[in-house]
Amino acid sequence: FAPFKTLIQFFMPNIIIVMYFIASVLCLASLSVSVAFDSISFNDLPYDSNDRLIGQWVMFKENTQSENSPCRDEIFSNPNSWLHHGDVEDIFQIAHLTNHDFELIVGNEIVKEGVSPTSLDTDCFAVRLLPGSPKELTHHPLPANKFNSEAGPEPLDDLSSWFYTFFATETGWMSYMQNPLTIYWINTQSSKRNRRSVGTLTYGDSNTVWLSTRLGHYFEIEDTVTGDVVFTTRVLFDSYNIVGDIVLPDIPTGPEAEKQFEDQIYQTLSEELNRSRRVVRTFTETGFDIGELPTDLFASMLTYYYNSYNNTYVEEWPNMVHINWWETASLLVSPPWDLKRYWQSRLLPMVESWIGGEIPLETSDIYGIRRYQDGARLLTHVDREETHAVSLIINLEQVGMREPWYVEIYDLNNYLHKIPMRPGQVVFYESARCLHGRMAPLHGFSYSNIFSHYRPVGDPAWFKKENPAGTVDPLPDFDSVCDATDEGSTGACNGGAAAFVDQYPYLIPAEPRVVHSDDLFKYWEKVGVTSA
Repeated sequence: FAPFKTLIQFFMPNIIIVMYFIASVLCLASLSVSVAFDSISFNDLPYDSNDRLIGQWVMFKENTQSENSPCRDEIFSNPNSWLHHGDVEDIFQIAHLTNHDFELIVGNEIVKEGVSPTSLDTDCFAVRLLPGSPKELTHHPLPANKFNSEAGPEPLDDLSSWFYTFFATETGWMSYMQNPLTIYWINTQSSKRNRRSVGTLTYGDSNTVWLSTRLGHYFEIEDTVTGDVVFTTRVLFDSYNIVGDIVLPDIPTGPEAEKQFEDQIYQTLSEELNRSRRVVRTFTETGFDIGELPTDLFASMLTYYYNSYNNTYVEEWPNMVHINWWETASLLVSPPWDLKRYWQSRLLPMVESWIGGEIPLETSDIYGIRRYQDGARLLTHVDREETHAVSLIINLEQVGMREPWYVEIYDLNNYLHKIPMRPGQVVFYESARCLHGRMAPLHGFSYSNIFSHYRPVGDPAWFKKENPAGTVDPLPDFDSVCDATDEGSTGACNGGAAAFVDQYPYLIPAEPRVVHSDDLFKYWEKVGVTSA
């Protein structure tokens, strides 16, 4: 048997190599075949009960006339592909993009260039779909979530680079726990339990900690006093996390407290009216307008908001009455820094266009996402002069509305306009000059907004300057027009404002022009009566 044993010893390693090679080929072949025929319509992807996408997907389309598939090969066959990275290999789901969905995604872009969507056959087109994406908006991904091999000279290298952009994420934590906490990153690639401290978290939203991290990473948060692990998470998308239970502020009650709130409201309205009069510079005719949010931007905001919807904290209003926090709390969800900067950069040209396109603006602040709750009231006010020259209100969501909740904006002559909004719409407004608020209570379950602010580049003193030549004239003083055209009129008359309703459809002629803080306070009292 010795010769036979020698033969076995000689051939066995080679047989193992051959068998491994055959198994590898069959495995890759099965991947290629399954992917080649695994075309899924966006409508057939998994969605939850709210029609939000379940899981993170990469959908791709390749040149059907090509014998080879560089797109598919790069995704599956390259051993260095992102797909084989330990942190994310269980996160992404891959499918072939149908022609119909491909045309819906790229149709608007290529139609602009005069090319029929069906004639475009790229070697590799891919799109990333984020969990939480609204079903009706899945065909509107952000530009960064689309890849087209026709766009660059080295498509495969570009494809790999595009894949790895998925890894970069931001996650934040806010604590309602009294003891200081330590945030630990968990190394799951080590055979032994291994963790590293990456931050300290203390009580309150002002001490929120944001980290730039990678998709798939694990974190745990430990109480520094008790040693207990109080929170664990895995990063599956940009996210915001609340540690501990929401703590509501102490609310003073009784007739004396009500009187104090009332006095403070009157004083605040007086201060806000005086602040509005400090602004000399104006940009538009009325001081406000309404517009539409780009669909892909709206989808991005909705997706983030949905994924962090339950991670809200109570907005703090120390010694302030701008929101009636003592009657109903306003809640906040904080977006990550990079995502906010991107949103604001996309909104910037919209605001510049609204004020005429000749004045370069710079971003100054973006605030929200604020969720108003049933009964909320927003006191009429103006924004910070140095930083909030022109702004946007973005409505993301309205839930259980029993009646519209209008934006109440006073134009450049202090006449009231009430503007209805629907999700996906924006209101442009000169926020340091035009008094604005929602003094009528919210009659609905919730109403969620983002606020984005801008000013002229490098000019914090913009509001002190006279309008330059060429600035559009503000709308007329309706009462003065009435006095000049109505013989016998000895003062302001409602007829002046009423005559302009067709020209200014949101104008409320029944409300007098604001000339004193008493006018604002009377309106607060009048609209505060609870409707049936």
